[in-house]
Amino acid sequence: MAKFLLRDGNKISANIDPSTLEMYSYKDRQGIETNALLSTQSERQLLKIIPMPALPLQSRLQFAKNRISD
Repeated sequence: MAKFLLRDGNKISANIDPSTLEMYSYKDRQGIETNALLSTQSERQLLKIIPMPALPLQSRLQFAKNRISD
């Protein structure tokens, strides 16, 4: 399961191939790889794939706001 760092600082895990998104991968001090999303488009692509209950509340609210304004 890949770990992703959203642009708002929240971290989430998902069974998604990180290479399909625009991101930067790094390892923390424990050696855990995290994929930092680099663009709004990549973040939206990821959030559309992940079921809503699995997302942090702040991310769900932002995603809903973006859907309304699109």
